[in-house]
Amino acid sequence: MISTNQSSLHTLTEIASVLKLSYQQTYNTYKDLLLDLNDIDPDREIMSSKMKEVVSQQSDISVDVYRLYLLRKSIAFQALNYAATTKNTDMAAFTNQYFISKSTLIRKLDKLRVLLRRYDINLSITTLKLSGSELKI
Repeated sequence: MISTNQSSLHTLTEIASVLKLSYQQTYNTYKDLLLDLNDIDPDREIMSSKMKEVVSQQSDISVDVYRLYLLRKSIAFQALNYAATTKNTDMAAFTNQYFISKSTLIRKLDKLRVLLRRYDINLSITTLKLSGSELKI
């Protein structure tokens, strides 16, 4: 069961039904969420061997803090950070460091590259370098 702001409880089965997901997909997402919350604030001990104990704990982790955590954890952010902070960028070194293939990196960067192009900034896939107006970068 999961608690909401209004102190009502919802089972994972109910949530799965509303989201039109299987129970297993919902459960896996819930466990991933708990792992993420543990990473954000390890002192809170959000994970528990008993699911009912998780419900009773209130978390003061805001949605904004969680979004920032997910952003920083994303490959697209890591690649942009690498491009902005590394003098001699190397796609092979980056993909090896993050244990991903070149095709995965290209796929993960598609939306970011479209966004950057709106500001006349180009992120080269082959070199992982930013180019464009220095003022905009």
